[in-house]
Amino acid sequence: MEALPLSLDMTMERSRKVLKMHGQKKRMRTMYQHLEVQVAKKSKRSLGSLTSTCDILVKKSKSPMVRYVKDIANTFKEAVQVNNKELKKRADYKETHSVKRCQQLAFECGIEQSTDVVFAMAKLFQDPFQREFFCGLPSAELRFNYFKKWCKEQNLD
Repeated sequence: MEALPLSLDMTMERSRKVLKMHGQKKRMRTMYQHLEVQVAKKSKRSLGSLTSTCDILVKKSKSPMVRYVKDIANTFKEAVQVNNKELKKRADYKETHSVKRCQQLAFECGIEQSTDVVFAMAKLFQDPFQREFFCGLPSAELRFNYFKKWCKEQNLD
């Protein structure tokens, strides 16, 4: 087989890297077949003289660079979807462990609504760990007792 032109060889190398990332061996075989067809057309050989590992003829398509760009676009789209899911998880987490949610749980468990108690709650709920811990307590009685014990330790009676 004769040497491929430099630009076609570089395109093939880039395409190989992208396809290897995705593990799509079948697509790589069809791309090589397509490239062999292009090389054969340039060297004016007949298509019958080509040997291929694929039995199916490749449909004529745009250049391999178009496929390369489409693969990059698909990879980018997948990355954006993963990032959006992660952002949604973080937003849900923030909502369930927000200061407002902690205050609501505190008042529901029987903590009085006075200035001193609200000040103590502000101190307690400044720390994200404390908010998560408080929201994670399974019962209102535990939350009430935990808040009272925390206030006692901080001398905020």
